[in-house]
Amino acid sequence: CVMAYGQPGWGKPHAMGGRLARGDEPAAMGVIPRAALDIVAGAGAKERGGVDCRLTLTYVEIYGEQVTDLLREGRNVGAWRGVAVRSVLDGACEMEVPLAGGDGDGGAEAAEGVDQESVLELLRGAEEGKRRAATAMNERSSRAHAVLIFRLRQRLVRRTPRAAP
Repeated sequence: CVMAYGQPGWGKPHAMGGRLARGDEPAAMGVIPRAALDIVAGAGAKERGGVDCRLTLTYVEIYGEQVTDLLREGRNVGAWRGVAVRSVLDGACEMEVPLAGGDGDGGAEAAEGVDQESVLELLRGAEEGKRRAATAMNERSSRAHAVLIFRLRQRLVRRTPRAAP
């Protein structure tokens, strides 16, 4: 779990999101896209090692009591204290992340069929869908909370034979 908090204008969105433009180096990206690339690469490496992986992503925004699905163009999920919390936790807002290998280094280069750029595209779209409003200290404050959940399900499908003692 990673949380960013502090006064308006302290750079929380930049630290978490960083730069997400096409062609940006991973070093210019924030915590969220870098972690996403590492997770996708790691899951892809597990796939190559004989572990069946299913990776899903949930990205919602909580603004007051309203919850919106940032991966589906701001679709209303409901009120936080009502059906929305159950929907988020039960996976109703999940989107599957395609896996087919991975380059293992967390970079944006694709290897063996993994399109890590597609994960960055999901995050870019989500960032564009966030609400923005001015505050007394920051003219582009989100004034909302975002929750990003990666869910990795694994199943061993191929065992490596052990060497005889």
